[in-house]
Amino acid sequence: TKGQARLRYVEHFATDGATFLKSACRANLEGIISKRLDAPYRSGRGDLWTKEKCRGGQEVVIGGWWGGASKLRSILIGAYKDGEFVYLGRIGTGFNAENSGPLLRALNTCKRLKSPFTAGVKPPRAKEISWVEPKLVAEVEYATITRDGLLRQASFKALREDKPARSVVVERQMA
Repeated sequence: TKGQARLRYVEHFATDGATFLKSACRANLEGIISKRLDAPYRSGRGDLWTKEKCRGGQEVVIGGWWGGASKLRSILIGAYKDGEFVYLGRIGTGFNAENSGPLLRALNTCKRLKSPFTAGVKPPRAKEISWVEPKLVAEVEYATITRDGLLRQASFKALREDKPARSVVVERQMA
């Protein structure tokens, strides 16, 4: 707003960056920008400044994937709310040579003909989407949640084999 500073300088904090970032995230800030304490101030980009963003975490259930029987482009995810399986979006990052093979094998073992999502925003329709029984639980990170309840800029972290899919519920929603 007019007359208010958008960026606020604060004195040095004698704490580690991870602790300060957690505090900023609890205050619902976008993140923190910092520089090495012993470095002089210089404007512009460089390796003296770092930016750390707050990212939310959510356990989700996989309801499908985009790609093919041997190709994984992205996963379609959801969680339960009031007994319904709610679509939360599509994730296309976080996959690598180490995790995509086992994930794709697991997805191929639980294929189904129709979308398992029963509530929320409708998932996309495409020939390249394969639907699965909602039983694989994944841990993801995301930047924000849209007004429609979709996870924005989400990234796959890992499969969770220690949690039943039915116990994964929508944790946060936009106000």
